[in-house]
This record gives sequence, C-alpha cells and structure tokens, in this order.
Amino acid sequence: MKNHALLIGVGQRQDDTPAMAVTAADAKRVACELFKRDIVPYDNILTLTDSNATKVKILEGIDSLVTKTKTDKADLVWVYFSGHGYKQTSPEGTDKHFLIAHDTLAADVENTALLGADFIDRINKIKAEKILLLLDCCHAGGISKSRKSRIPFDEKAFLSHANRVVISSSHANKESFTSKPLSVFTYVLINGLAGAYFEENDKDVTVFDLAMYLRETVYPLTKRHQRPQLNVFENTGTKNFILCTYPNGKPQNPVFDSAFRLTDSSGKSIELVPKETDKAYRKKYKWFSSIKGNENIVMQGAKKSTIIININKK
Repeated sequence: MKNHALLIGVGQRQDDTPAMAVTAADAKRVACELFKRDIVPYDNILTLTDSNATKVKILEGIDSLVTKTKTDKADLVWVYFSGHGYKQTSPEGTDKHFLIAHDTLAADVENTALLGADFIDRINKIKAEKILLLLDCCHAGGISKSRKSRIPFDEKAFLSHANRVVISSSHANKESFTSKPLSVFTYVLINGLAGAYFEENDKDVTVFDLAMYLRETVYPLTKRHQRPQLNVFENTGTKNFILCTYPNGKPQNPVFDSAFRLTDSSGKSIELVPKETDKAYRKKYKWFSSIKGNENIVMQGAKKSTIIININKK
C-alpha cells in the first residue's frame, strides 16, 4: 500500500487558551484511525503534536514525504492540520497567509509562523496520484479573530492540479465551536471514515461523500457555527476517489464506546446524533451521493460563478 500521512496537531501554545489542547488529541486520534482501518501503514504515518509541531519540524515532515515519494510515487497522501490559520494584510493591501506552529509567537508571526506559500510549495513537490488536505483551522483563542484564515495559503497553487482536494472545517472565518476531548470536525471525520453514513450495499468511503457527510453533520452539531467545505477546482480532472473500502459493508463495531462523551467549551454535552441534517444544502448545490458514468457536476451553486466541482470531464 503506497499511502502516506502527515498529521499535525499544534496543541496549546503559550499564547493560547486551554481549548487549543484538543488539536493535539485530534491529530493523534486520526493517526490511530488511519492505521487501525488499514488506510495508511504504520511506518508511513508521521504525527507531529505539541512541542513536536514546530515550524521547522512541520517543514521537515513535508520534506520527508517529498524524499519518500521521489522514486516511489504514492497513491494517496493525507495531510491533516489542526490549529490556527492566519492572514496578515500589509498597508498596501497585500495578504500573506500563515499556519501557526507550536513555537509561533503572536508578537512575531512574520518570522515564527509557517508561510502558507512555502507550506503548499513543498506539498506540491510530493509525488502522489492523490493528495487530501484536511484543515481544522477554525479553533478559538490565541490569534486575532479578524485575521483568521480558513485556508492559510493560495488555493489555486494547490487545487489547480488533478486529484488535489481540500476539506476545511469551516466556511466562515469566525470563532469556532470548541469541544473536547475531540473537535466536532474530527469526531465526525472519524465516523465518516468508518462508514457511518453508509446505506445498503455501500462499501467505499469516497472523498466527496465524506465531505458531504462532514458538512451535513458538523453544521447542526456545532449549533450552525461551522460549515465544512469541500474545495476543488473544476476542469482539473479531479475524480471522486476512494479513501478506504469495507468489502463486507458498514463495519459493525462502533467507533466510540458507550462511555464516550463530547462536550462544548462550557462542559455541556453535545448530542452525538444530530436532530437535523442540512438537507437544504444538498438540494441547493445539486449534490450527487454517488458518481456514475460520465456525470460531471458534483456540487453547483445557483450561480455559475459558484461551481466548485466538475469531474470526469472529457
């Protein structure tokens, strides 16, 4: 299996609120699930959390993937980042995007944070058929609300290539709905990888279906605070690729045991099964739950300018 994963959970930095500690727990749990479900081999998983999620070590982690895939091209590479994205605007109006590392100083973001352009330039050097970038970048605390960035890099630089997909945890740049012991986004992500949304005869977890499950489930669980978004450019040849397969259908064993509880920042329990799903979103964007034959449009807004996905176009 030629799958690799780099999982980054920045943890609670010196400038952060305690709520940010969940980011390290998120990365560790995703690493566990990728291995347990035979999605990525143990030796191909690199997890960087807390003091190991520094600017230098994150860059070294990406560079190690570049080296590993240089002569042995990967099938699928997972890059998961749980922490802050940050946008800095110059007096001239030019934006710079950053990822906040564990050793980033709020007073010196320019020199201590990871420049988004550098981050994505290095990822683009990874030799892989498919790359999935998961960004849980909407956590509260530590960085000015007005300068947060949902996607802390130039989207075009990454998404212009075939089979390059970003799933971000929130559509709006606002303070997120915080929870523990995992973020709601990661909790739903893990359930999605376990086929929680499967219907009869489903066997494959695909990237588009996972994204829709995240959007429809995270939104109500966070009291409509977060709107996860699938980010893909049209006409790039990106397909609805498979992330993992269960030959016998939906796994019978629950992902979380009966004692598991998810609570918000005030300690109040979050209902693990939402009372509602955002079906209006699916209808509005003409989302198909499966792709067959030469169907092209997966998600399309009311205006042509809002078309997000266009696959298998010949």
